[in-house]
Amino acid sequence: MSKHHDHNHNSGFTTGLIIGGIIGAIAGILSAPKPGAELRSELLEKTDDFKGKADGITASLRETISPGVTEISNRIAPTISSAKEKFSPLIDEISKQFSKDSQETSSESEEPK
Repeated sequence: MSKHHDHNHNSGFTTGLIIGGIIGAIAGILSAPKPGAELRSELLEKTDDFKGKADGITASLRETISPGVTEISNRIAPTISSAKEKFSPLIDEISKQFSKDSQETSSESEEPK
């Protein structure tokens, strides 16, 4: 398996594990016989815990993915620059033609009928 595929698989598994943990914790808290205020307090506490864990995973994913995005950007930049150089004269010609056609259409509509 490729390294990219393994990383996606591990990220998906980790995400599923966290989501499953959140759902299980909420189900457990809601099914426990507790007064409303205590239940809300516990839910808020668990929510903060899960938010902290999710933030950590997000930061980790950014650290892992960011170098790859930078590398792809660096590889693609010369290609994009080359394409701009090749297509620029064509785009200029099309713009000139469009402008010329637009002026002709405008002057035709101004003529009395």
